[in-house]
Amino acid sequence: MKRRLIPMLGIAAALTLSACAAKPLEPTVDTPLSVTGGESVVYQCEGNAQVTVKYYGLSDGSLSFAKVMLPDGQIYTLPQAVSGSGVRFSDGISLSWQSKGKEGFVDTLNDQGKWQPQYRQCVMVESAL
Repeated sequence: MKRRLIPMLGIAAALTLSACAAKPLEPTVDTPLSVTGGESVVYQCEGNAQVTVKYYGLSDGSLSFAKVMLPDGQIYTLPQAVSGSGVRFSDGISLSWQSKGKEGFVDTLNDQGKWQPQYRQCVMVESAL
């Protein structure tokens, strides 16, 4: 019994060590982060309105966000949010930008807490991506 146990323990230890050696180092809270992206994407919307979006992400992939500039010059920084299709960025309290492929739209939150269309049928016209 002892003779079988010792080789099995050796095999288990070797497998454990090889698994540890093959696993890449995971980032820690002390790992420095940088921001990636930031190229402008211009969308032409109905009514000749232009929305400019710059997409960003953290270097570890833990967060994506967008800076959305509306036709009136207001700029919103929006974290990525859950989307059924495409990508959505929203602060949850005032503005939402959603896009899929080369199209997108802007919704704003009204006084009753309902999302309403602000800029529709936005189509990408210029991209540095």
